[in-house]
Order: sequence, then structure tokens, then C-alpha cells
Amino acid sequence: MNVIALYGLFGLDPVIFSQFWQIGRHNISPFGSDMSGILAMHHPAAGRDIKSDMNYRRSTGEPLKRFAEAKTSIGDIYNQLETYVTDLLLFYNEILNDNGNVPDEQMHEVARFKDSIKTIRDMFMRDTMKVVFFGRTSNGKSSVINAMLHAKVLPQGMGHTTCCFLQVEGSPDDQKFVLNEDSSERMDIEQLQKLGHAMSDSNVSLSAMGQDSLLHVFYPKSASRLLQNDVVIVDSPGVDLSPQFDSWIDKHCMDADVFVLVCNAESTLTQAEKSFFHRVSSKLSRPNIFILNNRWDASATEVENMQQVEKLS
Repeated sequence: MNVIALYGLFGLDPVIFSQFWQIGRHNISPFGSDMSGILAMHHPAAGRDIKSDMNYRRSTGEPLKRFAEAKTSIGDIYNQLETYVTDLLLFYNEILNDNGNVPDEQMHEVARFKDSIKTIRDMFMRDTMKVVFFGRTSNGKSSVINAMLHAKVLPQGMGHTTCCFLQVEGSPDDQKFVLNEDSSERMDIEQLQKLGHAMSDSNVSLSAMGQDSLLHVFYPKSASRLLQNDVVIVDSPGVDLSPQFDSWIDKHCMDADVFVLVCNAESTLTQAEKSFFHRVSSKLSRPNIFILNNRWDASATEVENMQQVEKLS
């Protein structure tokens, strides 16, 4: 297997950061010029504090740490915004208590802004970076994840088909174990071979689990730099196994920071893969999607095809 620039995949953090920053800007912008003027009037140091804080937090550390710092900084911005809007709401209430007049439309607008800020702030409060891998069956998603973790955590190989979502995350006590999403009972990680394998004869619970079920795979953080940096990696069933993408996206992808489409360099994108792309784009605002061409070495002799793919990249 020839996996291209696996760690470089996360070395593109300035792109991720800029998109997060754009999200932040776009969600601030509905305040409009009038609202911005009110906030600036009551909190003149707000803009200066935010800029200085952002500059202070930027460091020359490794990309994953900078990503975490960026999310923390943006979360701090929304914490400040929530404080300012709360103060403004209290100010309006004081006016009303003194028999003053504040238009109902403006009161509702401020309350709506407060709710929106809280929702966005809660999203940035997560202390993990969630990466979802998807693609056609047998394109090598599990193998790519194992290569990135530098350990054979997930079952892989000829004939293996992932039957449900497998979420790999750092273990809280440095132990290897598996949890079903509906249970707190720890299972030995050796059980993962049959629990997550669609073709396993011993998987008696498969029919009850379903393809949108989730197994939490806990692995020692000391074994992987990605897990040490609180990266959560999700392996998914092949998008060609079921056209019902909506439940997958709603249950496991709405809070994803990054999507990685694992393609087979020897073939073209299928309609199922394209459909999954469109569904993700329609449900999420500006998702970060990377395309990983796996098995590139198998196409090394097909020079013309390689040149065509490189032109499209």
C-alpha cells in the first residue's frame, strides 16, 4: 500500500484554521453594523483584546497543537461575544424596567444572537479533533488508519469489510478495549475482529447493530502521536453498502472537523461516493474534505492515467 503524505494531511492546518476563522467571521457578521457599533460602544477594548489574544496564541508548535490552539482562540472569541450580548440584553431590560421603550423586534434579535453564539461556542469547546474516513468498500480505509496510527488497531486485509462505524480514540487508562455505543461494558479489543467484520460467522449481533451503529475503540495514547493530540478517528462502512447516507451523517458526522475520502487510484469515483459528497456538503457548512488516492503505486506503470489525475488534483 502506498499512502501519500499521511502526516502531511494534517500539516495543512492553516487551511483548516482559515476555514474555522471564516466560519467565525460569518457567524459574527449577522450582528450587522448597528449591533457592532453597540458592542464597540459598551466594550471598546473588545477588538483589541481578541486580536492580541490571537497573536499571543499563535505558536510554532506542531500542526495538531496549533489546530487545538486555533479552536481554543475562536472559542474564547465566542465566550466574549456571549458576555457582550448578555450585557446588552441586561441593558435593554433595565430600559424596560425604567418604563423606557425597546422595540420587540430588537429584543428578539438580541435573544436570537445569544442562542446562536451559545451553539457555536459549545461546538468549539470540544477538546478533540474528529476525522471521519469514508469511501467505497475495500478501498483501504482501515489500512490507511492503521498506517497513520503506526499500529494495527483496526481489522484489515483481504476479505475484511467494516460493517459499522469504528471510532478510535485515546484510552483514559492506557488500556486496549472496545465499547458498544449502548453499553459501558468493556470488551477485549480482540473481539473487534468479529464485531466490526461484516463477513464474520461469529458476529451474531450484527443484525441488531446495523450499519449506522458505533463501536468505540480505545487504544493507549502512548502508541500514537495522533491519539496523544486528542485526535479521534472514525472508520465507516463502505458508502456503496447503503444509499441511506442521512442517518450516517446525522449520527456520526455532524460534529466532524475533517472528512477524508479514500479513493482507489486504479478506478474512478462512483456515484455512491459522489452522492455522499453532496449530502455532506448540503448538511454541513463548508466541510473540510481531503481526497486520499490510495494504491497509487499500482498505477505507477500507467503514466498517462497518472498525468491526468495529477492535472485534476
